[in-house]
Amino acid sequence: MKKRVMTFVAACLALSVCAQKNGHTGYPITPVPFTAVKVNDAFWGQRLKASREVTIPLAFSKCEETGRYKNFEMAANPGPHNKVTGFSFDDTDVYKTIEGASYLLQTYPDEKLKKYIDSVLVIVARAQEPDGYLYTSRTMNPEHPHEWAGSKRWEKVEDLSHEFYNLGHMVEGAVAHYQATGQKNFLNIAIRYADCVCREIGDKPGQQVKVPGHQIAEMALAKLYVVTGDNTWMKRNFSWISGDIRNGKTNIARLISRFWNRTRPSDMLSGLLICIPVSPMSLP
Repeated sequence: MKKRVMTFVAACLALSVCAQKNGHTGYPITPVPFTAVKVNDAFWGQRLKASREVTIPLAFSKCEETGRYKNFEMAANPGPHNKVTGFSFDDTDVYKTIEGASYLLQTYPDEKLKKYIDSVLVIVARAQEPDGYLYTSRTMNPEHPHEWAGSKRWEKVEDLSHEFYNLGHMVEGAVAHYQATGQKNFLNIAIRYADCVCREIGDKPGQQVKVPGHQIAEMALAKLYVVTGDNTWMKRNFSWISGDIRNGKTNIARLISRFWNRTRPSDMLSGLLICIPVSPMSLP
């Protein structure tokens, strides 16, 4: 299995190099922006109308009702008095809802919705630790974090902590919000957390070698690279996805062997494929 996966990775990178030699730099295809598309047919038009009028408002109301916002508020004021409940990935419900709302804002401007999102982002920003770490399941009560979180950062990130998973959905939401509004308030939050991960995760002295258990992190960092032009994010992706091929170590083989009977392999391959057009050899 490991040998086949290494061959697949090498082939993907070779395809990327060929694209570079053919004169392409970065992604050879530019997506059509949402603002350039108007959908008004009977089927999809109704679905978008329902999303604007029902789904998005309902999703935000559920974030309020179920304590999703409260988690960020407690993280902004941490201590033993805070009771950690729910799941370690609950933060992503807020990020995902902002992402969906932002996609709608790109084609259907709504000043009231935009201001509401800004008010939510104020709550999110206050929960971020000084070095960029943002994971309410630990920060709200550092001495007694969520049972899936582990006793220290990244300890269970390959199991159930979802620290990288949360980062992935945060970035996805932040990129969508930035593209919709031109504002960087959410994007800056996401970049600070991504910076934190890149400082603490890796194979250099003082870093920890950890692999995402869910490849939303890779897909999200690829988007962050496209938006910012900072190759740090793609370098992190190639480190996570391909591992050190020269030494015969592949994170891909490791993940496939662990999650072959689950949905993760398809997520992992999606993360790999989204990175293919940008060759690591082309990054300075």
